[in-house]
Amino acid sequence: MKRLLLLVVMLSLMVFLSACGEEEKEETTVSLYFLEESETTFELAEETREIEDASPNKALDLLFQGPESDEYGVLITEETKLKDFWIEENIAHVDFSSEISQAAFGSEPELLLIQSVVYTLVQFEEVDKVQFLIEGDIVDSIAGHIYTGEPISKDDI
Repeated sequence: MKRLLLLVVMLSLMVFLSACGEEEKEETTVSLYFLEESETTFELAEETREIEDASPNKALDLLFQGPESDEYGVLITEETKLKDFWIEENIAHVDFSSEISQAAFGSEPELLLIQSVVYTLVQFEEVDKVQFLIEGDIVDSIAGHIYTGEPISKDDI
């Protein structure tokens, strides 16, 4: 009887200890914003994803990877790289490579690109505004149409 009791206690202890090291990852719904094109207009389309350890940086990486749905297009070209990203005083600083300004953007696609990044990042409570940079420098405009010389909030656009 004592052996059976000892065996039950040992097995229970092993099960308990083996579960202690495993941390459950919390999934969060994150919204990413991509291009939806119709015959006459462009607009933003929201695509939601369930991701573990959601963060602004992870959401921005997913935005660069593009949509899962074939119905949506990308606003950030494959050639464009994210050179740096940091958050300081609730302002997300997004530093693009120079290829971003070489894309053939009109004013509407440029606005949608800015909205895409801003909307994706401000859903996180640590981000209120986004400052755009190219090659480490704050720029007045990404493609010559929309002013980006100061941090932009969701209400600004």
